[in-house]
Amino acid sequence: MLIPSPFNALVSYMRQPMTYDGSEETFWCREITPNILSQQQIKSLAAFVLTAAKKAPGWGTDTFGIGE
Repeated sequence: MLIPSPFNALVSYMRQPMTYDGSEETFWCREITPNILSQQQIKSLAAFVLTAAKKAPGWGTDTFGIGE
């Protein structure tokens, strides 16, 4: 089984959200269709999310910035 890079996995997830094991679609997260964002915009968004998480550990969590 080929494991996608975190970037490609995030882009794929935004296009078609799946459960953690990838066995079925999840309805907890809305699919971002091409009429909402273009492929380039999706890639830019994925790059931003991964860069923000790398530069600011805790970014995107409910505890980010607490106690600072």
